[in-house]
Amino acid sequence: MRTGLVFLAALLLVGTASGGEPCKAVRDMSEIVSTKSVALPAARFAGIKSDMSVGEILKRLGPAAREVGSGLFVLEWDATDGRVFRVSAGSLCDLPHAFGFGPKKAESK
Repeated sequence: MRTGLVFLAALLLVGTASGGEPCKAVRDMSEIVSTKSVALPAARFAGIKSDMSVGEILKRLGPAAREVGSGLFVLEWDATDGRVFRVSAGSLCDLPHAFGFGPKKAESK
């Protein structure tokens, strides 16, 4: 149900990304989140800046491993060093409210 709501919200997005480019509607949820997402080297996250829209970040990093937000998009990518990179925003067209590495993932037992 939640994935369906996120997908519907993504389809209905209308707005402008930073730099005046029209924000394109997402046609496939796998453009945002994919179970096939692999851990990325920490260096891949180095160029993420606060003036990039979430759509631009997705274009650079590929689909997130998870979407854990409730009311906001909170996308997570795993890094090869065990940390988790998070981006939160109101929509995929917005600039992020916050982004950066969180603590390393807890080991499952």
